[in-house]
Amino acid sequence: MTDKKIELSIDFKVVLEIYKYTEIYKEQIYFSKLLKKTNLSRSELSKSIDKLYDKIMIDTQIETLKDGEKVVCFMISKNFLPFVKGLYNVIEQDKSVEQTNQDARTM
Repeated sequence: MTDKKIELSIDFKVVLEIYKYTEIYKEQIYFSKLLKKTNLSRSELSKSIDKLYDKIMIDTQIETLKDGEKVVCFMISKNFLPFVKGLYNVIEQDKSVEQTNQDARTM
């Protein structure tokens, strides 16, 4: 059996992070928070967000944070949501299988 590892493009890593925060954690995600969570450079993240927005994969909304600061929050567009949910589930399942395999190897 061969070990398969799923490698994602920067754009899919960004879109999955947006999905995780908005759909799983039910939290707002905005540029500076996304920058910290993805460990990408500002330039990489900006380019990715531009591409995702241009392809109508993400939407934006202006929100007010608890401290009163206004930020542009990201969310997955309604039409793209089922695809991203499926991708997220595959990635999480892959992580679970990988962890199980690692646990079995250490026994």
